[in-house]
Amino acid sequence: MGAHIWSDCIGVKLKPGNKPDFHDGRLGAAFAVRLKTHAKSCQVKKVDREGTVYINLIADDATEIDSQLRLFLGQFLGVKPDQIEIMSSGQTEARLVMVLGVKPEDIDRCFKQK
Repeated sequence: MGAHIWSDCIGVKLKPGNKPDFHDGRLGAAFAVRLKTHAKSCQVKKVDREGTVYINLIADDATEIDSQLRLFLGQFLGVKPDQIEIMSSGQTEARLVMVLGVKPEDIDRCFKQK
């Protein structure tokens, strides 16, 4: 099935030779995070059955939440903070986090050990 058939279904016309730049998803591990800010300490509170990680952060200012989350998770997971991408952020306490260069099994092991 060609890309032109798929793109026609959603009303997008691709020029011949242009292909979407998608990756295979094997670059790292992603998980959902729910944050509680203004906490007394940074810590992982729990991981629920769906795999959502609940984290307390000391961050007081909305502008520092993502950077503090990156630093905390880098230390917790044993990776460099620049390997952590916050895929969704904003005004809510929900985040989607991607850790580049690791396997999902390694992330799972970190959360189960601590």
